This record gives sequence, C-alpha cells and structure tokens, in this order.
Amino acid sequence: MKDRMLTLLLLIIAVLGLRAQSIVGDWEGDLEVQGTTLKIIFHITEEDGIYVSTLDSPNQGAFDIEMDETTYEDGKLVIKNKKMSMETTATYLASEDKITGSFNQGPMKLPLELTRKSKIDTRLPVSNHPIAGSWHTSLDAMGTQLRLIFHIAEEKGDFSSTMDSPDQGAFGIETSETNIDGNKINITAKNMGITLDGTYVPDSNIINARFRQGPLNQKIVLKREAIDKKELKRPQEPKVFDYRMEDVKFTNPAGGHELAGTLTLPLSGNYDKAVVLVSGSGPQDRNEELLGHKPFLVLSDYLTRNGVAVLRYDDRGVGESTGNFESATSMDLAMDAKFAVEYLRSREEMKDVKIGIMGHSEGGLIAPIVADKTALDFIVMLAGPGIDSDELLLEQITAISQASDGDPEEVNFSVESSREVFAFIKENQELSDEDLRSGIEKILRERFQLLSEEDLEEIGDVDAEIASQVKSVSNPWFRYFISFEPEVYLSKLSIPVLAVNGSLDLQVLSKSNLEGIMQNLEKAGNKNFTVKEFEGLNHLFQVSKDGTGSPNEYGALEETFNEEVIAFVTDWILKFDRK
Repeated sequence: MKDRMLTLLLLIIAVLGLRAQSIVGDWEGDLEVQGTTLKIIFHITEEDGIYVSTLDSPNQGAFDIEMDETTYEDGKLVIKNKKMSMETTATYLASEDKITGSFNQGPMKLPLELTRKSKIDTRLPVSNHPIAGSWHTSLDAMGTQLRLIFHIAEEKGDFSSTMDSPDQGAFGIETSETNIDGNKINITAKNMGITLDGTYVPDSNIINARFRQGPLNQKIVLKREAIDKKELKRPQEPKVFDYRMEDVKFTNPAGGHELAGTLTLPLSGNYDKAVVLVSGSGPQDRNEELLGHKPFLVLSDYLTRNGVAVLRYDDRGVGESTGNFESATSMDLAMDAKFAVEYLRSREEMKDVKIGIMGHSEGGLIAPIVADKTALDFIVMLAGPGIDSDELLLEQITAISQASDGDPEEVNFSVESSREVFAFIKENQELSDEDLRSGIEKILRERFQLLSEEDLEEIGDVDAEIASQVKSVSNPWFRYFISFEPEVYLSKLSIPVLAVNGSLDLQVLSKSNLEGIMQNLEKAGNKNFTVKEFEGLNHLFQVSKDGTGSPNEYGALEETFNEEVIAFVTDWILKFDRK
C-alpha cells in the first residue's frame, strides 16, 4: 500500500530526511606556512548534539590527534587543542558545503578553507566476506539523481554498516541493524525510517534491492563501482550580471540572529520599486535552491535587469545566516522577512522606493503576515495559500496520490489518517510536546491496525514508520502551520496584491487557493488586486512535461521558472500604482 501513510509533501525539500549538509564528516584544507603547503584533515563526529573531532597532518606523519573542544552553533565552528595552543575558528557555508575561517597556533594566524573529503571509507575492517565493502547506488528523487553509498563491515561474523548521501553532504550516517543471511541482506536505519532489503548476486557481483523510506519505495541495484554525478542542465541560470550586487547583513533583534543576503540594484540607479524574496518551507538559501534549480537567482536577475531592486537572503541557520531554523514557525520566519523590509527602508537610496514582498508558497503565506506587522507597498503571492492549512494538505495528498495513479482505497486511507491527525493537533494546541506525540502515536497505531497483513509486511518496521510520522507532524513549525488560517491576514489587506499559480500545481492547488485569496481580498474591500492562473505549470512554475504537475518531474525539467510568469509579475510590479 504505497499511500498508506501521511503524505506530507508541502514544499518538499529533503526527500530522504537525512541530515543534509551536516557539519559532520571529513574536511581537508591547505595551510601555507612560510612557503610550504601543509595539508590538514579534520574528522568531525556528533552524537546527541555533542561534537568531537580529530586532526590529521599527513605531511608531518601525524594522525588522529584528539581535539579538546569542538563546538558548532548557528553556523559557527570552533575547534581547540589547548596543549598545542591550537584553535580553528570558522563558518560553515551550507549553500556551498564548505568551511572558511582561520587556523591559529601561538602567534600564527592562517586563513583556512576546508572542503568535504568524500571518498570510500578505507577504515572498514578487512574482510573476505563477499558482501563486505562499499556499495554504490542512486535513487530517482523527484526527477533528480540522489547517490547513496553503503559501507558494510564484517568482523568475526558480525555485520555493521554506515551510509553516505554525498549529494546531500551527509557522510558516515549510522544504521541501526545490518543482517546478512547467505545472500540475503537487510539494513535498517530506524531513526530515519529507512530499510534496504536485497539479494547478492555472486555471478554479477551486484545487489538487487528495494529501498524504502516514507513514501519512497524504489527498486535499486548496488554495485562496487562509484557513480559519477550527472550534470544538470539549467539554461536559465544567469552567467553575466549587468547590475550592482552587494552582500548585506541585517539583524532580527527579537531572535538575536543575523541574516545574510544579496541585494541587486539596477546599474542606472534609477528605480522606484524594491522586492524582498521570501522562500517556501524548509531551510532555504538565498537562491531557494532545490533539486539543482535556483528560482530566486533567476527571478532576481530578471527583475533587476528590468529596473526592480531585489533582496534575497539565506533563511536563519542556512548559509551565512545565523539562528536556529528547526525551532522556527512561520510567524518566526515572518519576523525575519519583516526586518528584511525594514533593513531596506533604512537605506538612504530606498527613501522614496515602494517596497514589497514576493513570497513563494509558504513565502506567500508569510507576505500577508508581514503586511500586518510593518508598512508594505505591495505583495506578490507565487503559489501562496488561500485556504486553511489542514484543507490545503488534504487536497495536496489527494492530488499527488491521484497523479501517481494511486489506488482509490489507499488514497482514502491516507486522507482519513491525515484528517484525524490534523484535527487532533489543531484541537490540542495547549498540549505539551510529549502529550501531543503520544496522542498522535495512538491515532496512527489505531489506523495501522486497519491494514492487512500484506500491507503491514510491505511497511516492515511499523514502530519505526510510526515514529517517523509522529516526528514529522509534531515539530513547532507543523504545529503552527496546521492551524494557520490565511483569512486572518488576507481579509485585512488593502495594499496592491498579485496572486499567481499554475493550473497543475499539486501542492497548493490553484483553483481553491486563488479563489480563497480573491474572496478574502474582496472581504477586505481591496480594489487593487490581480489573480491569474497559468495553464500547464506546476508548483515551481515549470511547464509540466507529463501533463500532471507531479513533484517527480521537478528535478528532471530543465526550466527553472517560466519566463511568461516572470515577465507578467515584473510588468505588474512596475505598473501596479498606475491603475
């Protein structure tokens, strides 16, 4: 039963839910010391939020030097060895997956850039077992390649394994169980809801397997040979920048963190409109990068070339921005956007400029909140919600399941399970985290009891499945989001509003949400708004090749953002106040 669980796919960011772009791993860089290059390698591990590291200096024949202290918080990394008077202070740039800073020892202070050392794990115990060693495969994740490497170790008949996801910057991920019986293999990572069941084929030296995690259920083949990263074609990504670009930082004093971004300004200096871009859900960098696409880079490039100033920024805890994303709700993120607007207003050249927000998906939810908290001149909602969040998600589950030819009975099971969970969360906002999780688990266990033995066998580890689902719907962001009613803010908007969507958007369905936006703006007495649906476009405003709008296409499509939509939005921004 492929659709047996909660299919919570609103603004999908991490398909596997791995710790994408984690600081954990092996990092190498070069120190230039009096004309000599010394290579250093840091090995960073983490358990229960506590970081530990060792240092290698291969040129000096020194390996596994234990560091006294390793701290990582809000993107800042500090590694110390007091006996050697050594301290490394650096910043992790998640968008580039690199570490930059300085290496200090005594009076010496040297610039240091570390890049991830991603290679086959040579520290596996030597074993003659035919299945021991490193195995490579890739998943088709929303139309893009996601490589995985399983490192299987055998020692005196006992097996263990770790997993790498190099395209997500995650290495050395611990699995919970590794069982091998003859040519049969099973690997489980309970904390991520991952199972791999396979059969080793000696003649071909491959493993035919099935990989499961959440809604992902794929047949894969694991081989000894490494898999090269496929080049993604993104023809809209700009290569020449004929405008001013400025790296900027501004502060959210309420949260006590700093947000970093890029401000682009027309070369002429002659502009009267400025836009703050606000991304969709999940930790996003300033380009809203997803599956190799950079929608905000493409948008900002077009807007700036056509006379609109644009500020785009890394979400809190992402890239060069500090702060904690995991604990943030939509309201918290709205406050970040508010201070982005106020930062622009504080600049002398923006004194007479009309400033607005252009938000994509959850960013479209955030824009009306910001208008309630500070002065805005206009709003652009790109696939923004216009109906209550629980109904939006139920529509989403149904639409995506049907586009994937889901069995009607299975779709109904998923919808009804989700409806019960959503209602429980909405009605029990005052519950403690522990009590909320307990209540959600009770609902899911009762729902799972309705499944057949065949369905339960396909799920595998039911406890891990339930734990994964409980975790996904009990965090602060989801608790706030599921109770959100756009009417509260849309019905108060009197400033110009543009709302656009694609007819094949399966995540924020066009007709119901555009209708909701329009009705609420009419309720507000707003006389200056435009609502438009674009035929054949998906949630990312790409032309759907298969005609369904399925998220499975996102990464496979070369188009990043439909140029007809970009031109329409830009023209509206430039002319809205002439109506």
